[in-house]
Amino acid sequence: MPDENTVRIVVHRQNITRYRSLLQTPLTAIEREFIDRRIEEEAAEIHRLTAESNWRTAIGARSRAWQASGAGRFAPEPTTGC
Repeated sequence: MPDENTVRIVVHRQNITRYRSLLQTPLTAIEREFIDRRIEEEAAEIHRLTAESNWRTAIGARSRAWQASGAGRFAPEPTTGC
C-alpha cells in the first residue's frame, strides 16, 4: 500500500493535468492567470512532498545502518541545525 506522501503526489499530478486541460478551453485572462498560479502551487507542493519523502528515506536508511553496526550507541544523534 502506498504511503500518504505518494498518494498526495499522485493527487497533485492529477490536479495539474486537470488544470492543463482547462487551459485548452476558452478562458478570460484572469481565469488563465488563476489556473497558471494553481499549476505552480501544485508543482511546488509536489516538489516539497518529494523532498520530504527523499529526506525521510535517507534518514531511515542511515538509522537502520547505524543500528545494524552498533555505531549509534557511540555517536551523537544528528541535529537539524535549528
